Amino acid sequence: MQFSKKKIDYIIIFIIFYFCLSIISYKYNLSNFDKFKQEGIDFYHPMIKGDALRHLQHGAEIKRDLDEGINYFKTGRSLFSEYIPARLATGYYYFFDYDLYNNWDEKKINLGIHSYYLLIQCVIYYFALLCLYLVISKEIPKKICFFITLFLGLEPTIFQYHGTFWSESIFFSLQLFLLALVIKNKTSSLGFFWIGVFLSLLSLQRSPAIFYIIPIIVYFLTTVRKENYAKILFILVGYTLITSFTGYHNYVRSGLFYIVPNEARANLYLYFVPNIISKEEIENEKKLSLSWIKKNKIKVDYERMNESDKKHIPNSLCERDWIKIEKDVVKLCNYIRSRTKKIMFDHPILTLKHILYKSFHTPLLNPFHIYSDNRYVSGESYYGTPTHEKLIPYRIFYSSIIYFISLLGLFKLFKEKNKKILTLMILSIVYFFVVISWHGNTRYFVPVLIYLSFFFSYGAGFVFDYLNKKFFKKL
Repeated sequence: MQFSKKKIDYIIIFIIFYFCLSIISYKYNLSNFDKFKQEGIDFYHPMIKGDALRHLQHGAEIKRDLDEGINYFKTGRSLFSEYIPARLATGYYYFFDYDLYNNWDEKKINLGIHSYYLLIQCVIYYFALLCLYLVISKEIPKKICFFITLFLGLEPTIFQYHGTFWSESIFFSLQLFLLALVIKNKTSSLGFFWIGVFLSLLSLQRSPAIFYIIPIIVYFLTTVRKENYAKILFILVGYTLITSFTGYHNYVRSGLFYIVPNEARANLYLYFVPNIISKEEIENEKKLSLSWIKKNKIKVDYERMNESDKKHIPNSLCERDWIKIEKDVVKLCNYIRSRTKKIMFDHPILTLKHILYKSFHTPLLNPFHIYSDNRYVSGESYYGTPTHEKLIPYRIFYSSIIYFISLLGLFKLFKEKNKKILTLMILSIVYFFVVISWHGNTRYFVPVLIYLSFFFSYGAGFVFDYLNKKFFKKL
């Protein structure tokens, strides 16, 4: 009797290899940076600061509330930042019974407790990559699948985040799961429902994805038959179901049903207003805000604010806990957003120039972000250093290579008339570039690389075939 031997898929072996490299990466980070560094008279944790500290601390606060017997829907702060990152931290601390701090008075971060956190993060990402590969392997040539998984598995701008506490790695994982669902979907109602669920999860992980549902619906409207249009409504069902859970949580805690984080309301002011109006006008905006706060009888604990917080009024009032009543925080953030829109419309030329300037800078890839983040107390202290200046030419060269090969891949896809992949990737790239480019932060651009990987891989396949034909076949 003869048994058929199933051939081992070498791409799966490579994905496992990439996963092993991610483990080495996060262990390196922990062994070198899971400790305290001194900046002046202050001590800080090189890996847990800024947004990472905000999410982990919020998660630790929720875990503390749960330990005290508080109902889950009563836990948490006002939703300044995204919903999921803090809850993932809560789940981790609760399951392993860890505490972020030694105590809540001193707030000294406990060392040596986050290895499993980063391991789980790596497992999720490379499992998502495996799922995507198993789907695209039925739609895309094997050689192109190899380059896609190689890019998504090892491209340094993406890879660097798996061994950190930034929210990017989980966001990338959700992008991959969602891509697998969208590409696989055979117009089944259940498939559309799960797409809606993951669209919602994506937006709750990072708020710029909140309207990504629109290009996804446009994609299906242009690629499925008209008799299946009604099934697309199940995307809205899945999206609404998960998003409403967040709104309900906020409602139980604060008495106000809201979904969009306050950060999304206030950040426009922080990053736009100082760049389009004078210092005198900024001071006038501050006075208007304080007057509005007084008129609306909002109680603010000004005595606890330091000079930096007072300098950044009104945005700092939206971010920190100087206002105890959550409804008042949301009301203030809405006011800040309305004032920002008015200032932008009153200065359209300056606004457009600022957007164009930031949009030109945003696509500059930065595979050295975590390298610098682990070695400097903040981005502000890093910018302008010799190290930053030294790395810029390398970033420009690397970005140019990536975009050139991706451009070749775009032409290749147009030539092959692969309508579905072209439509999905172009809509996705355009969407995420538009919603983040005004910020100017190159880190916010990285999710675009998930979709650009398809263009890059077709381009890499073309280059490989050309080199093979031109040189290697003659040997």
